[in-house]
Amino acid sequence: MGGGTLILNQQAANDTLSHLGSLIVAPGTTIDIKNNDLLLDSASFNPSSITTSATASGTGPMTVAAAILSGAEYRAFHGTAATFDGQTVADSQTLIKFTYAGDANADGLITLDDYIAIDAGFRLGTHGRGWTVGDFNNDGVVDAKDYALIDTVYLHQVGALAADSLMALHAGWFGTDYVTALSATTVPEPATLSLLTLASLAILVRRGRHV
Repeated sequence: MGGGTLILNQQAANDTLSHLGSLIVAPGTTIDIKNNDLLLDSASFNPSSITTSATASGTGPMTVAAAILSGAEYRAFHGTAATFDGQTVADSQTLIKFTYAGDANADGLITLDDYIAIDAGFRLGTHGRGWTVGDFNNDGVVDAKDYALIDTVYLHQVGALAADSLMALHAGWFGTDYVTALSATTVPEPATLSLLTLASLAILVRRGRHV
């Protein structure tokens, strides 16, 4: 398809799968998957052209995303017998999943496996390699913005006490770039807790400048 935006229908439940033989997206075209998943036998598109305007319960729109993986990547994470929404997966296929920003392996949660993936992508400088190495905003690099996205969702899952050490670590790595990116995401309630967390990280960064 070419030109404009194609918006898929919002489904009553997540993990509703559409299996397409081919999808070719021309430059300048956007596909809004809403809360749908797609399994494509062949595909040609820029990852930034695939978006979602849907939201997940308890989170803001900036904490969900359209994860894009090859079948080979998905099977590497989950095993050769793994299925995607009940469908078998071939290495050559492309999978698009409505999930949380930061869910590198597309299992619907933020876990240690996802942090291993983004850390490897960041340390190895695997630019332009996509979702599975931590480029969760599809800008071609793994940086402070991607860590802010995954940390925001992790904060929502486990609470501030469990997430504080990770957030402080990433504030130390990236400084004000991270704090700014974190404040730009939709941070879960309670809002007062979010403001206190951001204020603490800002103080930590300012102190680090004097060391």
